[in-house]
Amino acid sequence: MLFYLNLLIPVGYSLIFSLSAFIIAFLLFTRRPREFKDNFEGKVSIVIAARNEESVIEKTIINLERSKYKNFEILVINDGSTDSTGEILKKLKERFSNLGVVDIPIEEKHGKVRALNIASRMINGDLMMILDADALVDENYISGAIKPFSDPSIGFVQTGRRVFNHSFVPEIYDGDFALTNIMMEYVIAPRSFGSGFILRAKYIKDLFPLKDSISDDQQISNLISKKKIKGTFNSTVMLYESAPLSFKTLIKQRKRWFLGSFMEMIRNNMSGFFLNTITVFLADIIIVSLFIGRFSFFNIAFICFLVFIPLILLTHRKKFKIGNILAKWAGSVVSYLVDIMICNASIFLSVVKFGKDVKWFKTPREGVQA
Repeated sequence: MLFYLNLLIPVGYSLIFSLSAFIIAFLLFTRRPREFKDNFEGKVSIVIAARNEESVIEKTIINLERSKYKNFEILVINDGSTDSTGEILKKLKERFSNLGVVDIPIEEKHGKVRALNIASRMINGDLMMILDADALVDENYISGAIKPFSDPSIGFVQTGRRVFNHSFVPEIYDGDFALTNIMMEYVIAPRSFGSGFILRAKYIKDLFPLKDSISDDQQISNLISKKKIKGTFNSTVMLYESAPLSFKTLIKQRKRWFLGSFMEMIRNNMSGFFLNTITVFLADIIIVSLFIGRFSFFNIAFICFLVFIPLILLTHRKKFKIGNILAKWAGSVVSYLVDIMICNASIFLSVVKFGKDVKWFKTPREGVQA
């Protein structure tokens, strides 16, 4: 009996994985990309939460002001910065009439969630666009990003993301982002990734104010799903952001991402929490069995999937502006392995620390010059 059980388990895994891989492959190679033909002419309110961003904030603001689309305002929430961010914003405000700045005193409670809550009450646009303080976009980004809103049924849009600095660790991020962009375009349901998220103003009251959290994007994603707000992923435009240069910072940042996400799932989406926990557990089995040299049908299917990734990247190379396929493939695989390791710890910590005050990790802008 035990012999047949040991045989059936890997065969069952293999069938499930192979079927999933077939469905993903079918969607990736047969589904037509979304097309957005009509323009949207409404006012865009760009919201940026900034805390100690002296190395990037001026470049980000000036970059946005070069946009060909002119019907927009920028609202920066200076979240108790202790560097020269406040002085830089003061000078920029004198230069650009569409720039607004809100200074949160140093002694008050800080965090991106609070900054977004303040901004959500102050904007005047038809759309609320959330960008990180280091986001760089081209002159056609705004007009291209908001095109889907020409369809009145669209309530939110998430645009593609890439990395603008390049070395070993940033390549891990860029490989992850490149593959995620493709999967979001063809396979995965749209969600918020924080920066590059755009919301139709009439839905602000459905999402805000957000509850205190270290994962604003997961909380927003849970709420848009709960409220059944229709959205789409827009890969026709990309924003570029900086990635950490050190592996230590990568670990800390992704720990915050996953810990915050799992805590949000416990609060609002227990089925999602259990599904993700099971997925991580299965991934653990795969990785351990691979390292101890115990190959099964499932391991072989998994290895085939790793080989399948470069084909995905190569097929969509032109549309998603993917450069070095080998580097992006290696980056996505390393990212997967690191994420599995962090997810194991985050699942445990999310249960232990749920309901407690968890400190926000502010990612340093390593190697980014003002």
